[in-house]
Amino acid sequence: MNKRVIPITLIMVLLIFSSLGIGSLNVLGEKELGSVHGTVVDENDSFIKDVNVSVYDEYGKKLASDLTDEEGFFRFALYGGNYRVLIEKKGYVRVERSITVPDNVGLFYEPEFDPVDMGVITLKRILKLSTPVLVRVVEPDSTVTLPITITNLSDKIEEIELSTYNPAGWDMRILDQSGEVRKILLSSESSTSLIEEIL
Repeated sequence: MNKRVIPITLIMVLLIFSSLGIGSLNVLGEKELGSVHGTVVDENDSFIKDVNVSVYDEYGKKLASDLTDEEGFFRFALYGGNYRVLIEKKGYVRVERSITVPDNVGLFYEPEFDPVDMGVITLKRILKLSTPVLVRVVEPDSTVTLPITITNLSDKIEEIELSTYNPAGWDMRILDQSGEVRKILLSSESSTSLIEEIL
């Protein structure tokens, strides 16, 4: 009897329905001038485009907002003071940073002269999908079950729709203790354990 070796790659599409507010563009000073800049990447160090970056003063008033470019770059022309920078994009855990722009330093045409370089900022995906199983050997025509864990890394409840992509000749479904699951609500910074059944 031949056995099949199945490399376990979870083929699952997680659709995250969450809304992140996108503020209007209101950059201080001329567009080509700046004093603060940074670059946004994902966990694979790839640039992330269209990340919303907003600047607030120490009293919580929104002063400026812009989107990162194709290289994940953003830049603002801010004068001396303390600021809070909020970096967010749908599907990612938002990041908040506090910065201080020195007084009497002015604005610059070249980013390399900016007094505040926020460096590379990494955004993590809101959901993390994991399984302890890497390879499983199964008999022909048998049913395979794989434990999976979904973790919500965000600071709010996420509504998650679960679906599977089935290779030819296979059927898959996601189960909990009661039966098949198509959609779940997952509290902030929490995990849930499910079973992927392959027929």
